[in-house]
Amino acid sequence: MLLSCVALLPAAAFGENAPRSLPVLEALFRTVANAKDYSVTIDAHEVDGARSDDRVLRFSFRKPNRAKMEVVRGRGAGIRVIWNGGATVHIRGGLLSLLPVTLDLQDPRVTSLRGNTMLHAEFEPVLDCFLNHRNAVTERPGPRIDGRSTVLITLERLGGIDCPGDVSRDRAVTKDVLTVVRASATVVRRERYVDSAVVERWSLRDLALNAGLTEKDFH
Repeated sequence: MLLSCVALLPAAAFGENAPRSLPVLEALFRTVANAKDYSVTIDAHEVDGARSDDRVLRFSFRKPNRAKMEVVRGRGAGIRVIWNGGATVHIRGGLLSLLPVTLDLQDPRVTSLRGNTMLHAEFEPVLDCFLNHRNAVTERPGPRIDGRSTVLITLERLGGIDCPGDVSRDRAVTKDVLTVVRASATVVRRERYVDSAVVERWSLRDLALNAGLTEKDFH
């Protein structure tokens, strides 16, 4: 992995371009990398031009290729989107509960307002992107949330942030901020900006790591 490769190189080998020390981000990466499965509730707010969308989602993931996104409240409430690897998803629940429906992963009927697929909620690719741009990342104290100390991990690039899996409009994002609880190294908020405007805000709660999710949890 990227972290282990960096650790093997002496600091002097990098000279003035030595990678920035990011202890909270690296601890967060280890937490996610060591998790076999997780589930989390997301209060999601997205903006695309004059349009906005607010939904409550429950996302479950089991390595390497099982994921489920349940729409708890908002547009599409009652729908479950199931991914078993590959480029398609299966739709269950809601008005489609009696019909077997398979759609492309990037079909507009199952992507977010900004065109993101359900896999946009997977933690590890997000953290990989931050680590790959680590010299554009900063860590600083954040607000106290529910009595807990937090750290703001900010990836900021004026020319836009290019992360694998981002849709084309997200390449205009210039700042991506993770609010992380210091003690547990877990994310409780993610905010993405185009210049000074927030285009995505996800508040994360009810995180369950290594809960022992099985195949029956992905139906």
